[in-house]
Amino acid sequence: GTEGPGLWLCGHFAAKPMAVMCDDLLREENADKKMVFWQTKSRVQPLGEKNEWDQIQKMPAAVREWATKGDAQSELRPGRVDLKEGSSADYQHLMTRVDNTP
Repeated sequence: GTEGPGLWLCGHFAAKPMAVMCDDLLREENADKKMVFWQTKSRVQPLGEKNEWDQIQKMPAAVREWATKGDAQSELRPGRVDLKEGSSADYQHLMTRVDNTP
C-alpha cells in the first residue's frame, strides 16, 4: 500500500487526562494498582462543516478557560487554541477538511 503521514499524539487533549491519571497513581489508596493510559486517535484531525470556533465560544467559562490554558507541545504540528487573543487560524492548518454528507 501507500505510506501515509505518521501517527501523532495530540498533546493538548492527551496531556490533561494523563496528568490526572498520574495524580491518581500517587494517591495512597492506589498504591498497589496498575493503570493503563489509552488514547485512540485518528491520524487525521477532521474539520467538518460545523464552525467549532463559534461553538466553543458559546461554552461555559470553565470550558473556555480549560481549552485556552492547554499549551501545544508539538514541534511537528505547531498550533494553539487561545480563545481570548487567538483565532481558528491558529490551529486549522493542522486539520483536514472532511465531507460528512451521506
